[in-house]
Amino acid sequence: MGLTIVIVVYMVGIVIQIASIDKWYQYFIGRIIAGIGAGSISVLAPMLISETAPKHIRGTLLACWQLMVTFAIFLGYCTNYGTKTYSNSVQWRVPLGLCFAWAIIMIGGMTFVPESPRFLVQVGKIEQAKASFAKSNKLSVDDPAVVAEIDLLVAGVEAEEAMGTASWKELFSRKTKVFQRLTMTVMINSLQQLTGDNYFFYYGTTISNLSV
Repeated sequence: MGLTIVIVVYMVGIVIQIASIDKWYQYFIGRIIAGIGAGSISVLAPMLISETAPKHIRGTLLACWQLMVTFAIFLGYCTNYGTKTYSNSVQWRVPLGLCFAWAIIMIGGMTFVPESPRFLVQVGKIEQAKASFAKSNKLSVDDPAVVAEIDLLVAGVEAEEAMGTASWKELFSRKTKVFQRLTMTVMINSLQQLTGDNYFFYYGTTISNLSV
C-alpha cells in the first residue's frame, strides 16, 4: 500500500511537469514532488522485495532491482536521443510521458504482489501473513516451512515490541551505538553522492559531446 501511494506521488509530480508551459517554477515544483516519490520508491521497493521474496532468490531479486534502475537510465538516454530532433515541447514531454507510463505499469504489477508477511504479523493478521508467505514461496498454508517462518516473524516482532518504543533523541544518544550507526550511514551515502555518479548519469552525454 505504501509503495502504491509513493508511486502515485511520483505520477502527480510527472503530470505537473508535463502540464507546465511557460512557468519554470511549475516544472521545478513538479520535479521536487516527483523526486520525493522516486526517492521513496528507492527505499520501499527493495524493502518490499526483501520481505516478500523467497530466501533462495532474495539477493538476486534485490540485485535485479538495481540493474533495472540502471537499465531505466539507459532507456531514458535512448528516449532523449530519439526526441532530440524536435524543436518543440515534444523533446521533453515525451520522455516525461514515458516515465508516467512506467509508473502505471508498476501500479498494475503491484496488484499481483502479496503483502509483506512481516507487516501483516505486525498488525496481528497472522493467517493473512501465512497466506502471503505461502503464495510467494508456492507452498500450501499448512506447510511446515510456512508455519516455521511465520513463527520466527512473530517472535521477532514480539521481541521488538518488548523493547518498548524509541524516541528521536535515541538517534543522537552515545549510550548505545545507534548514533555511531547513524553517522556511518550518513557518511557512506554522502560519500557515494560525492563520487559524482549521479552527475554523470544526468549530464554524461553533454560532457561527452563537449569533450569531442
